[in-house]
Amino acid sequence: MKLRTSPEKTFRHNLTIFVGPVVVVLITVMTFAIVTFGPRSSINAGTSAVRDATQALIEPADRMALASWYAITIAIALLAVWLQRRLPRKFQPQRSLKVLIYASTAVVFAAVTWSIDPAQLWAGLPVTNLILGCGLAAGIIASAASGSSRWHTLTQLLAVIMVLLAISAWIETPSTLLDSYDFAFTSDELSAVAAGHWPLANYASQYSVLLPFLFNIPLHFAPTHAPMVILVGILALQLLAVAIAVTFPCLIDGRRRLAPALLVMLPPLFATTASENTAMSYFQTVPLRIVLPLATLLLAFWVLGGIGNAQRHWILKYLGLGLLGGVTAFNNPDFGLVALITVVVATAASARTVLWALPRLGLILGAAVAVPAGYALVSQLHGTPVNWRLLLIFQDTFGLAGYMNYPMYAFGLQVALASLFAIASIIGFYLLRTSRSDVGSFRYRQGLAAALTGGWGMLTLPYLAGRSLPPTYLGSYAFTAGLVLASLLPLVLRAWRAAGPAPVDSAVFSTRVLSVVAYGAALACLFYLPAPSRRVEAIAASGPVELYPALEGQNNALKKAKGPNGQLLREATAGKRVVQVLLYANLEQLVYHRRAANVSSSPDYIDTSAEFARLQCSVALPADTEYFLTRLTTYRYLQSEPACVGYAQWDQQRSFAVTPTVPDEQVFVLVPVAK
Repeated sequence: MKLRTSPEKTFRHNLTIFVGPVVVVLITVMTFAIVTFGPRSSINAGTSAVRDATQALIEPADRMALASWYAITIAIALLAVWLQRRLPRKFQPQRSLKVLIYASTAVVFAAVTWSIDPAQLWAGLPVTNLILGCGLAAGIIASAASGSSRWHTLTQLLAVIMVLLAISAWIETPSTLLDSYDFAFTSDELSAVAAGHWPLANYASQYSVLLPFLFNIPLHFAPTHAPMVILVGILALQLLAVAIAVTFPCLIDGRRRLAPALLVMLPPLFATTASENTAMSYFQTVPLRIVLPLATLLLAFWVLGGIGNAQRHWILKYLGLGLLGGVTAFNNPDFGLVALITVVVATAASARTVLWALPRLGLILGAAVAVPAGYALVSQLHGTPVNWRLLLIFQDTFGLAGYMNYPMYAFGLQVALASLFAIASIIGFYLLRTSRSDVGSFRYRQGLAAALTGGWGMLTLPYLAGRSLPPTYLGSYAFTAGLVLASLLPLVLRAWRAAGPAPVDSAVFSTRVLSVVAYGAALACLFYLPAPSRRVEAIAASGPVELYPALEGQNNALKKAKGPNGQLLREATAGKRVVQVLLYANLEQLVYHRRAANVSSSPDYIDTSAEFARLQCSVALPADTEYFLTRLTTYRYLQSEPACVGYAQWDQQRSFAVTPTVPDEQVFVLVPVAK
């Protein structure tokens, strides 16, 4: 099999057709062996990061499986580059290798239809749906590869229909949120700076350190419409994320790849689960965690790909890449730091000489390190010095401590996802190393895109292995799978076209089938898209769209509190003598002018970890503060912490019950602060 970049140029070898099958089988076997026969999960009784140690699991088998995925990826990537110069020109696979290739297709087919999921979120694709999706994928790939204007028009028409379906599922208002539970965390975090908090000084950010500064600008002009302002900003960032994702195949192979890329990207993002949520409704990941990493990867593709004049202003280009990478890593280490690492590795892999690589890597890393240093300096000048332990406090609680972990199963969706990211990483590295002297060629651009997107996906896998929280299935991996498939689309189409309609080698044919199954799994998600009328009817039947109903409900409940304690609350609030440690506290401050004192985006974290209680009690309250308001459960946790003894007059609390509009908010407590 030969892939053509032009009539004059061909690949000397095409080892890439063997990468996918070998990787799939190796990852499947290693994962099954480690999870089945490896060490068992155990309760992390030694952690002090969470209050209930029975909910914190140590999962050594999961982490061993993750290490094996990395080891397989690195070993196959290096082996492919080594073999490239040593295999004979006409390499014929042995029969055993052909069997391996056929087996890998069956493994992927089984993995995406497998219903076993420790988080009980992934029900598996029905076999019928997957078969229909594969048929649609084969038609789209064949038509896009054919170059026929008639087929190209049909693909564009399908893409337009897909976009219209996506728009109807994408539109949300504060009154018609699909994921109202998680919006409380997202909205309070994004409104933190506007409410007077300074991230990493008196506020611990879980999803984004720097994006709240961006939202501070519109919230300054429209604080009473904060929920709507935040939601519109989130939706705009989601559009940006999708636009960046479909830009990669267009930069590799032209704008004609936009339509098939959209058909690959959009179905997994808007496929509903049993709870009606989608990857796009989980705002903590799409876009908070991923929009800046995507922007960094795209800028890296532009800089390393030689788009425009590669030599002109190269110092400024690499400085800019390092600065954006530093912003991304600092904003959210979970997904941003690994994006920066991916850029560094791709820069090294594409290097023609050591002397070429060293100054560029130095510029990237130096500029990246300057970002947190600059933030610390600005914070110091602002009078809110950075408390560095806040940067990774959530990673400690939910990652190292293992809070809410689910042990990985031996087989399932994780095999397909890990294999996809590993395959893209290996192909990207292979193409980069074998074409680095031909910057700007198809092979180089395709290799760079695959290395960046697949490498980033691979490095985010710790969120899947050893920390299988349901949102990780919903958000990041649905998006990243679509991103990687879209970035590989030009290579798949050229391989399909190069083989032509004539009979092909069985290895080439089975690799075609494997690619069809991968794209078919994404397109099978079309069957989970909601009917447009459902969202339209929900929005039409909703109430006022400016406010988040739960926020308004909490405010009304507090206003209607009866008895002398309720009257005291209203009087103290009107006199601005109260600060809040409540859900939606920052939104309450912006919309209803009640001051917020939460050290993080929810008092739920105080219930989860004693560390958050200690942090809350270390926050200096305004001098005129007389009371703080919180829930009864949070009050009990704060009262029990030795570090909080001098924070308030705990024995003089005023409690009152209200008619709950949110289940967890049945009783509030007004506590005099210590003088």
